[in-house]
Amino acid sequence: MMGNTAQRLSEQRELPTCKICGSYLNRGEGFQCPRCRRTPLCQKHKMSGMRECVGCVLEIKHKELRNLKNQETSIRSLLRLIQFAFLVFAILFVSSKTGLAEQVGFLRDNVVMDNLGYLGGLSVASYIIFNLILYNQKMRMGKLEAAINKIKQIELRRLA
Repeated sequence: MMGNTAQRLSEQRELPTCKICGSYLNRGEGFQCPRCRRTPLCQKHKMSGMRECVGCVLEIKHKELRNLKNQETSIRSLLRLIQFAFLVFAILFVSSKTGLAEQVGFLRDNVVMDNLGYLGGLSVASYIIFNLILYNQKMRMGKLEAAINKIKQIELRRLA
């Protein structure tokens, strides 16, 4: 009886253990994450439908989310610039309709003054387009945040 227990303990010591949770694995049961190269990992730590471990998948999703947030900041800055351009064109348009443009020398024979309607329309159209792009960014960020939360919940359930 004592020899049998000692034999099981020595066999257990020879079995590989998961690098994350330390559980014993049968031979050939673990996997290696192609991204972080940790091996062996048990199947609890493999993201279903993917080749990477859960930690690497979370890292990838967080990186994607960070990139989308940086793009959102850039788009917001561009929208402010478009708003400023629209305000300038609106002021020039009002000045041309009130006759103020005839009083100011550099506004009399100016290409910008001749095409104010087109420039104003272009700024409005670009503002609408970039707002749609920003809306799409927010939708994608929401989906990524939901996916990250889902992965975290699955991981918490597996570890419990």
